[in-house]
Amino acid sequence: MNTFRSFLLSAILLVTGCTHQNDNTVIIHSIPTDSIFTEINIFKEDPYHDNIVFKGSETCYFSIDSVAARHFYSCSNDNHFHTQIFITPKDSVSFKTIFKGKGINPSCENSYEVIFEGKNAAHYNYASIKEKSFPWEEAPIYYPEIDLLKYKQELQAYRDQEKEFLSNYQKEYRVSNDFMNYASAEIENLYAFNLYHAVYNSKCRKIPAGYLDSLIIVQNPASMLASNALQLKYIYCSSGTNMEQIYNTISDEVSPEFRSKLLSQFITYFAQKGDRTYKKSLLQVMEQIEKTSTDSTLLATVQEYKPYYLLSGTTLPDNILDETYLHSFENNQKITLRKLFEKYKNKAIYLDFWASWCAPCRSVNSQSADNKSYLTERGIAIVYISIDEDENDWLRVAEDDQITQNQYRLPDPYNSPINDYLTIRKGGKGGIPRYVLFNQKHEIEILDAPRPVDCLFEELKGLIERMQPGWSSPMPTGIKTPRKEEPVLQKEIKKEAKTDTLTKNLLKEKKGILINGVYWANYNVDTPGTFTGNPEDIGMFYKWNNKTAWAVKNLKARWKNKNYYGTTWEKQNDPSPDGWRVPTLDEIKSLYDKNKVSSEWCTINNIKGKKFTDKTNGNSIFLPAVGYRRCGSNGALYNYGSTGHYWSSTQKNKIFSYIIHFDNNEANWNDWEGYIGDGFSIRPVVE
Repeated sequence: MNTFRSFLLSAILLVTGCTHQNDNTVIIHSIPTDSIFTEINIFKEDPYHDNIVFKGSETCYFSIDSVAARHFYSCSNDNHFHTQIFITPKDSVSFKTIFKGKGINPSCENSYEVIFEGKNAAHYNYASIKEKSFPWEEAPIYYPEIDLLKYKQELQAYRDQEKEFLSNYQKEYRVSNDFMNYASAEIENLYAFNLYHAVYNSKCRKIPAGYLDSLIIVQNPASMLASNALQLKYIYCSSGTNMEQIYNTISDEVSPEFRSKLLSQFITYFAQKGDRTYKKSLLQVMEQIEKTSTDSTLLATVQEYKPYYLLSGTTLPDNILDETYLHSFENNQKITLRKLFEKYKNKAIYLDFWASWCAPCRSVNSQSADNKSYLTERGIAIVYISIDEDENDWLRVAEDDQITQNQYRLPDPYNSPINDYLTIRKGGKGGIPRYVLFNQKHEIEILDAPRPVDCLFEELKGLIERMQPGWSSPMPTGIKTPRKEEPVLQKEIKKEAKTDTLTKNLLKEKKGILINGVYWANYNVDTPGTFTGNPEDIGMFYKWNNKTAWAVKNLKARWKNKNYYGTTWEKQNDPSPDGWRVPTLDEIKSLYDKNKVSSEWCTINNIKGKKFTDKTNGNSIFLPAVGYRRCGSNGALYNYGSTGHYWSSTQKNKIFSYIIHFDNNEANWNDWEGYIGDGFSIRPVVE
């Protein structure tokens, strides 16, 4: 430590944000071997704001007035670490990194652990040590079909285990009262956040009585989770449209350390949503803030978002209607927005802003056909406006997603007047998919209307019924969804499960293609119990340990986010034909043995994929690169034609299992894993 103290006395201040020393100076020193990390970040919430940056092997100095929690993060040169640290004024610590293995961050795949030494090092090491006992993938997981009471019980048990760990940590290490208050608050706030998050995502369901009773959000100023939990409670989970009541509740119940930010988030959220229902109420709140508040952050928020919210209830101005040009999918003719609106005179309009590269947009496209029929039956025109810069991509995907009717494209989207006026995608704000609902007078009913899927569709229906109180056209009896007892694939595919001659022969002989000691099927699994007709046919997608089939293209059924767990792929859940099964980890790894198997990216009948060839006997199999369906995006199709993802039966941990993964580069084994809720292909082996 004498060497370390001598170094500190002679060190030169090296980084912006670390240039002043006073009685509260904190010193964090990185040892020379950590020079592989060219940029290390210390930040609270946003790495691009309030961020302290320094280099590995250097020393950072900065001042704080009170205890604080921060993210400690680096991602540089394929090397990565991330932990949370608890900082006290006058701390002086050094740290080193230890290689842990390959991580899940694709841009920085080498994962490192951070170990601190020095004054209050136990405050800095807590998160890393805790992670070993509580890996994030072992935490209770919410999914839409989960029993909410069971989920709450799981969260309670997890919280109790965290409390026990903290108590034992205090006994083993020297920690301050400030640290204990912070760590205890984080445990309670994580529990509160998860419960409110479940309520927010379960708007279509009846919440059990007393579900949120006695729930406490600990407003500890150092807590990194308190702000998110408060936002869910007071904003996203709020009911009613009385903006003054929400504003007053936040003002009365939220401590000053969080109040300003939360009120700004409240104004931003409801102004961006732009529902004219609460226009008078929200404007009164804004005017009250302008007259009485001395909070510069809150005043700036009102100044920024009030003009935007005032668009609610108005028609588009002449310059926007006349200077916004669109290209029609039907005939590629140029048309003004005014001419487009004139086509739907006295009709409400639901504008859908989207793009071919937008996965959430395509996810909505694949799931909303039945729901959108409700809009058309209510006399509402659905108009698609693409912000694709590439015309060919727009034409291709509109065709693939079957949304060619009332389909238009902004030829110069980012310079289009409508983009600026409605903030579709501008200066880091906005985003797609984005929906704007106009009433029959073509006044803006809601600036950011709900998506036509899941619970959001129920919210959209409520808005439409409010907008059309006297509507007398026959109402649809309900949204078509598959019966629970009927497999989704029967609704989705609507075809008889068939096997061609090649498949029948393969099933009868129960022989495969021998490659490096493993007998592989020459075909992907199609519907459960069947193969595709040709080696290059794409087949169907499946979630791990489940035999419900999902279409690779043109998904018609509603994607289900429910996951299926287990330690291995159970026989009754295996969709492979009789005599075949999902391969194990060792079997899929055998394809990556470069001494015995070669791989080649190639195209067969316009299908791209990877051919694996046994170097001894010359046998080969072709695996189509058909991408995957992502659970987190409601089953949106990703990477079709560029990557292949095939399940193994071997679980890596609670929520990941090993997979075959490849692209157009050389096939290398890299502990490839897939999230069990995603939809991947299956290429079975002989049982």
